[in-house]
Formats: sequence, structure tokens, C-alpha cells
Amino acid sequence: MQIKKIGLVTLIFILHFLLITHPIFCSEIDQFTNREKYQDSTLDFTKILNQYTNSLILQSVHNFNENNQQEELTLSEIHQKVAFDIYMTTAGNRIDKYIFINPSEINLPYSLLFKSGQGAIQKWVKREENKPYWVYIDNNIYSNTYPDAFNKNVIIKIGDEFIGSDKVDHFFDQGYAYFIKSNFGLDDELAKDYGRDSEYSWYGLAAGGVFSFADLRANWGGYQFYKNLFIEENSLLIVSENGVVSMGHSFDWSEYVDWQFDELENPSFFSDIMKERIYKHIKENIDCYRKTYKFLEARDMFSLAERRDTFYLSEDLQTKKSNVAYFKELLTALHPE
Repeated sequence: MQIKKIGLVTLIFILHFLLITHPIFCSEIDQFTNREKYQDSTLDFTKILNQYTNSLILQSVHNFNENNQQEELTLSEIHQKVAFDIYMTTAGNRIDKYIFINPSEINLPYSLLFKSGQGAIQKWVKREENKPYWVYIDNNIYSNTYPDAFNKNVIIKIGDEFIGSDKVDHFFDQGYAYFIKSNFGLDDELAKDYGRDSEYSWYGLAAGGVFSFADLRANWGGYQFYKNLFIEENSLLIVSENGVVSMGHSFDWSEYVDWQFDELENPSFFSDIMKERIYKHIKENIDCYRKTYKFLEARDMFSLAERRDTFYLSEDLQTKKSNVAYFKELLTALHPE
């Protein structure tokens, strides 16, 4: 038993070392590069994404109804079990069924080994059949940081907003982690603190040099989804008197996604090393970024972060400054014409 413990500790240490020194376990979405090329031309993906998402939620409800004696469960127990089924169907992995013995223990090794950020919906979004609806920028500000194999996030349009494909998993994956960490929706502050800590560490700054406010916004949207599955007047799910769960209405991404899911409009802050790499990339591709800069400046898209909401941020983050005008300052320093 002691040998097994030592082996696990060693594995965790190696993974953590790799994560910090070479961020192969995370990737970021660049919504700055070539923004002028897709801002006004990208097809709206909302209807198609809604259809697929609703099919998975229906599958989750069916799984719950088939595998539980509902009449013996309280509403709280039904809520927790259905939430887990939705998490598993949308963002989880098969191995979670065997590892997820204590849902409250969502810690660093669990996140590294099993919460890969490649759930069913995100994988589906990036399928070839959906290519007409997404934008992929292969030469982007993170190209000097992440290997190509881990720099494959795409951008999709939901309503009037642009989000990275990673935000889908943040919604259903990290949103579920928030639900667990908040004692199943009873303590919002615990959820916010967990999000802050994970973004500072293995999901963000320590791993890849980027702290993403947009990730936290997507996490919070997913948390509200799980938290309110049954308790709002117009709740997504309904429980009959004998404990059978059904959908009260369809899920709609546009009800959750706002401009703060967008990495450009709600910018991150970067480590010094990441800033240097971004600067190097932009300098090497200065002509392209001059065009982007002029486009964004004309639409006043550098100032939106000043209006960032605070409801999804822990108290110590509410006044935390992102690199709000970093790209503007960078392009100005490089004397755009």
C-alpha cells in the first residue's frame, strides 16, 4: 500500500512538473488574430448546437430514469444524480464512473488525469461536418507556446457572440465542478473560489501563462445551469410525483452566452513569459496585426472589459486588471500605420 502511495505521489509530481514547464495539458483560444476576417461573415451555429446539446440532455434524463428507483429518492438526490448524468454525457469520460467515488474530491491529480477538457460536445463541435460553422486560426498568438497538436480550439458564433470550443466544456465540465464544490449549489462563494484557484493553477496561469476571465464566465454559466435544473419557475427539468424526470423546455445556448465568453472582449491577463511570446509572434506577423488593430480600434472593441460584470468573480478578482489594452498598447508600440 505504501509503495502504491509513493507511486501515485511521484506520478502527480511528474504531471505537475510537465504542466508547469511545458503546457501540453492546456490550450487557449485566440480571438484576436484575424478578427476582421470572420467578425461579419461567420455562420450562426446556435440552432445546430442547441439540437445536439438537447439530444445529450435527453439521453442523460433517459439514463437516470432507466437506472434509478426514483420514488425512493428525495428531490435533492434526484438533482445530484441527474446533474452527474448530464456531466457524464456532455463532458465526462467513461473512467469517471469508476473514479468518481467521492465527487467532492475534485483536486489537481483528478483534473489532470481524467478531466481532459475534451467532452462529447466539444469533440462534436470540431467534427468535419460542422466545419462551415467554425473558424480555425492555425497561426495565432499562442503558436510560439503550444505544440500544434494542442492548439486546436476553434471559434463558433452563438447568437451575436463568438466563443471558443473550449467554452462548451468549461460550461458542462467546470460548471459541474462548481456545482460539486459549492455543496451542490448551496454556497456560490465556494464555487467562485474554486474557479479562481483552478484558473490560477492547472487550468490557467501556472499551466500555460494565461488567466482567462472568459473561462470563469463560462464556468459560472454552467454552474447556474446545474444549480437551477429543477428549482426555477421555468426550470429545464421537471419531476413527476413518482420521481420520473422529463424536460420542461429545450436548452438554449443563447440564454447563457454573453460577450464575456469572448477572449477578445473579456481579455485575460498573461504571465511575463507569455507576454514575451505573444509580442514575438505579433512582431513577426506585424502587417497582419496592423489590419486587425485598425479594425478593432474602429469598433472600439478594446474597451469592453472595463464593463466586466463581477457576479461570477471572487471578491479578490473583482478589481483584478486583465491585460485590457495589452494588444492596443503592443500594436501602438510597434507603430501601426
